[in-house]
Amino acid sequence: MVASCIQRSIPVFDFPNVKGWAIDDAAEQNAANRLTLISLGLPAMRARVKEILSQEESPDKLVKLEALTRAAQKVDSDLEAWVSSLGHHWGPITVAIQFDTPHDPSQVEQWPGPVHIYDDLFTANITNDYRISRIFCQKVLLACTAEIQRTRKDPWIYSVSQRARYISQQMVDEICASVPFHMQYSKHPKEQTFGQDEAGELTP
Repeated sequence: MVASCIQRSIPVFDFPNVKGWAIDDAAEQNAANRLTLISLGLPAMRARVKEILSQEESPDKLVKLEALTRAAQKVDSDLEAWVSSLGHHWGPITVAIQFDTPHDPSQVEQWPGPVHIYDDLFTANITNDYRISRIFCQKVLLACTAEIQRTRKDPWIYSVSQRARYISQQMVDEICASVPFHMQYSKHPKEQTFGQDEAGELTP
């Protein structure tokens, strides 16, 4: 839902509850729920940047872009704190490195670089959700900083832009490193340990 709203640049609808999308029981605030709550503001933020960029040039427009830049930085910081709060079992393990550059990218099973495996598919999927949220956050930052840099040179804006580019590339690289784990059953040691076959059924 969040990813769909981000792509369409429309805010997430309010949940019909006093606390909105927040969960009443703190014990149910697992990692996936916390990530969702952090990411809920991204669709409205992306819609906001499109609205501001469509406005006529003015000092007020730059003020709005700077405010949105700081808001996006706050969300990005919260996402970074989320991943830092996870247990060690959430982190990927590098099991191989692919050095060859593919002649035909459409036919390769993995992209050049490290090959990561995870504790299980749930962990891998949630971690990639985090990466996608950060990529969308960087897109907002890059849109804001590019527009500001058209009218003035600002060291802070330049540093924000460069960091956003670096993080975007890092997130893309890590998603690519996770693809073999999603595609190859041989990279699922946990499922094999429990006797689960490729179809998800337990073998005798």
